Amino acid sequence: AWGEFVAYIQAISSGSSMQVLQAAGPQKMKSGRYPARYNAAIFEHLYQMGAITYYKESDKRVQFAFKSPLYKKCLLNQGIWLELFCYVAARRSGLFDDVRTSVLIDWAGKLTPKGGTDMTTKNEVDVVLVKGIVPVFTSWKMSAPSPLALSEIKLLSSKFGGSQARTVMLTGDVLGEESKALKTRGADLDILLLDRNDLQDGEKLAQTLLRVAWGRTTLG
Repeated sequence: AWGEFVAYIQAISSGSSMQVLQAAGPQKMKSGRYPARYNAAIFEHLYQMGAITYYKESDKRVQFAFKSPLYKKCLLNQGIWLELFCYVAARRSGLFDDVRTSVLIDWAGKLTPKGGTDMTTKNEVDVVLVKGIVPVFTSWKMSAPSPLALSEIKLLSSKFGGSQARTVMLTGDVLGEESKALKTRGADLDILLLDRNDLQDGEKLAQTLLRVAWGRTTLG
């Protein structure tokens, strides 16, 4: 439902700048090849939370307005919410010495004459947590991660985090018996895999990530 909702927001806002907060269109649209449907329950929830300032249904059409360009930018991105959930939970907990989101890693690190960096190869880490001298590199996936995704975050963690670095992969999916091979691969790479069941409580998630930093959580 959330994926279809974001697709709908993307379709109905297509072509408008981030500064344009009003949007209107039919209740059913397409985002590329995929259906994009209006979801009254999600719209009402966002309205109650204040993310949108109003919405109206009439003649199978919808009108609404985003609260701000920032809210619009976030609502146009399906996967950013898992990342933000981890970031906010870790920051609110006060358990870490530093918490950063969307950390851009420049492999070359060469400064340009204007003071920028000459980025030839770069990667973005969803959330990086630091406790003492221990960095925790985390990657978030809405669906079950691929083996390649596990290898990528492990490479970044090892290369840029040093020998003390920990690695966590989190997914909005539920990893059942069918994910046994994926769990085994995660254990072999010394990566903690967390799924939707681990994301129901922000405080508990922050405590789990702290135990990872302390090396007190069994990985796999």
